[in-house]
Amino acid sequence: MKKYNFATPEWFACLHGIALERAASAYSRIPDVRFSMCEVLTNVPASLSPNGKLAWHVVIRGPEVQFDTSERDDVDMKYLADFEAVKPLAHYDTEDKPERIAELGKLVEGLMKQEKLRLIGGRSPGSDAVGSFHDAIVRVTA
Repeated sequence: MKKYNFATPEWFACLHGIALERAASAYSRIPDVRFSMCEVLTNVPASLSPNGKLAWHVVIRGPEVQFDTSERDDVDMKYLADFEAVKPLAHYDTEDKPERIAELGKLVEGLMKQEKLRLIGGRSPGSDAVGSFHDAIVRVTA
């Protein structure tokens, strides 16, 4: 399987594909599925972003999917994260194991306490239907 460096254009293209796949699956079960999130990475190396910031968002409304590599405020969940602090999470595969999912939760909680990661808002109504993108993108991250 081809792998891509974290937060590169190719990596975002994979993330876009994962979002489309999850949206289609959720829509097949719940035609009025609603989900929206945005992630903003700060202190990004200049080689990836001249202004030190990268973002992506996805908005799913039934069969409609919007994905872009830009910041958006009108979403249910928005994460603000320090690039270097969350980079290790980009390689942490939970393997769908409860103990590893719990460990990932603890890592996230620790970053929140250190103010390296912040969540604005809360779970999207369709979070359970869409599922997490985490393991899918981790598995293609070099």
